[in-house]
Amino acid sequence: MAAPVQGNSELNLGHNKLKQTFYIPRSLQHLYIEDNDIEIVNITLMCPFIDPVNTNQLTYIRMDQNKLTAPISTYAFFCFPHIRIIYYGEQKGELPNCNNVTKKVFFIVLTLAVLRQITPPIQQESFNFYDYDTDFIKGKMVQQDDEMKFKDVRKNDESIPDVPPTKDTNLPTCLLCVCLSGSVYCEETDIESVPPLPKETAYLYARFNKIKKVVVSDFADIPTLKRIDFTGNMIEVIEDGTFSKLLLLEELSLAENKLVKLPVLPPKLITFNANHNRIKSRGIKANAFKKLTNLSHLYLGHNALDSVPLNLPESLCILHLQFNNITTIKDDTFCKSNNTRYVHPHMEEIRMEGNPIILGKHPNAFSCLRTLPTGAYY
Repeated sequence: MAAPVQGNSELNLGHNKLKQTFYIPRSLQHLYIEDNDIEIVNITLMCPFIDPVNTNQLTYIRMDQNKLTAPISTYAFFCFPHIRIIYYGEQKGELPNCNNVTKKVFFIVLTLAVLRQITPPIQQESFNFYDYDTDFIKGKMVQQDDEMKFKDVRKNDESIPDVPPTKDTNLPTCLLCVCLSGSVYCEETDIESVPPLPKETAYLYARFNKIKKVVVSDFADIPTLKRIDFTGNMIEVIEDGTFSKLLLLEELSLAENKLVKLPVLPPKLITFNANHNRIKSRGIKANAFKKLTNLSHLYLGHNALDSVPLNLPESLCILHLQFNNITTIKDDTFCKSNNTRYVHPHMEEIRMEGNPIILGKHPNAFSCLRTLPTGAYY
């Protein structure tokens, strides 16, 4: 497969048919490769060499529902010194030496200060291998050159109870989800509402759940939030004021839900994704985006809009409106009708394919753009 595009902080390649891992760009922070056919994690492909100055920024990997049969080489933690968690989850087959217990396994790295010194793997301590939902250490993964060994460190009189998988959504948040260094990972946990969050939470990932409503009180005491991802829920209602007071929030994803209107958005938002909803033009207030002077990426594709939203900020560089029901566009939507020399300072991409509008009938609407929108022109 082709290498991921440089500059993206998140890459989602889950639910495909990948058979091997691949090169990881240094800027990538979150990698999702769950539900593939990967049998072994080839660290040499992911990280061909170590640069102690320009280190890889990867902090989170999700790789459940693959075909992994061997633990990851500890060399991974020298290539990716910022790694916080590797989510194994359940694999397509049994993990060795696990007594046939259904597993949700997390690799939690607690010795980051040591790892950042970048010394050869054999000089570092091995990493503990924890069983999810228990406090028992199942063993240690030890690397000796190319040979991987799994060492059982239990005493003879210790026994480990079988722990069945749980979907108990009444558990405390940090048992039901993963809480780590200001991030809360609540993906595919079947929660129906936003759980109580630790007060220092900066990143919330609550994708692919059953949340139907988001209310003001969900985030009233969490002013530190910078990113919220609600992709793939069942959200129909978001109370006004839910996000407007989150002054640090820069990224918000409400994609793949059932929204018909947008809530009031926070002032520092940079990226907003509401693709694949049921949003209508009357569900977007006239000045919904006007004061969002940092907004650069706006995704409203696959909705029910019949016109381009008004008062879009000049900061926009990416606008997706594909597969709506847009039939009209005004000359001053992107340009300034009273200034024929005006050139839009940032806009790089506008997608309007899949709409009934004939773009060729509105040449003045795009005269200030460096690149024409994609769509039908005749």
